[in-house]
Amino acid sequence: MVMKTSDTDKPCSQLCVSEYLSARRKEVLSNYYTNVKEEEILNFRRIVTQERQRLQSKMRNFELESADIQEKLKENDRAAIEAIVKAEEQVKKRIAKEEELKCLKSQLLKVQAEISRNKIRLHDYQSYQRFLESLVPEPQRSERLNQMKVKQKENMADKENHQKQVQIEQSFAKDVEGITMATSEKSDLQKIFKKSYETV
Repeated sequence: MVMKTSDTDKPCSQLCVSEYLSARRKEVLSNYYTNVKEEEILNFRRIVTQERQRLQSKMRNFELESADIQEKLKENDRAAIEAIVKAEEQVKKRIAKEEELKCLKSQLLKVQAEISRNKIRLHDYQSYQRFLESLVPEPQRSERLNQMKVKQKENMADKENHQKQVQIEQSFAKDVEGITMATSEKSDLQKIFKKSYETV
């Protein structure tokens, strides 16, 4: 048995369908907006994660660069300290050399003054000697001059022999030093050469 709907039922059914479609549309739109928001949130999370990773990478690089800079600064400090120490040592050496030079100059002046005094004394002695010789009679003076000449010749001969002896000793010393420079028998060889030279 089929029931027929009356005209009064049509508006009710149309209203229900319209409300259903409206509700359905709202639900679809709500789901769409929800999906869009979730996608945006995911995108933001990915962006935040990438940005965090990028910042962390930059921080690591910054820490490495900072460590390198600190190490370079330490090296520069060490180099500066070494340079200062070397400069101070050079200044000390220069001051010591200047003091030594002053001492040597002072000693040189003393020696020169002593030489001048000795020259004056020698001149006075020679003048006094000439005066005394002028008082000696002529025969004795001639004999004395001859003795002095002989003595001068002997002194010259002794001086030449001494110079030759010194040259020979220096030559032997150089030979010994050249032969025994790399050995420990230097002193023994020098003694042997010296003994052999003395016997000659």
